[in-house]
Amino acid sequence: MARKRAVSVDVGDHAVKVAEMSRVRGTLRITGLGIAERRPRDGDAPDLAGAIHRAMREAGIRGGDCVVSLPRAKVVSR
Repeated sequence: MARKRAVSVDVGDHAVKVAEMSRVRGTLRITGLGIAERRPRDGDAPDLAGAIHRAMREAGIRGGDCVVSLPRAKVVSR
């Protein structure tokens, strides 16, 4: 049976958290967890990308389908 997996990325005000979930034989399992503090310059794209990369490296996650959560103050909807 094919193994399905997804990565969750939570971009918070103070840290970036990542989790990898895999479905194995109908059961969801957390297969990786990581966290990286956001540095003062992490508001711009290159530094935020660095924080995501550090958290994924800590968790041993190499990519996949992704679900992202952003801080409320950083979201604009019309």
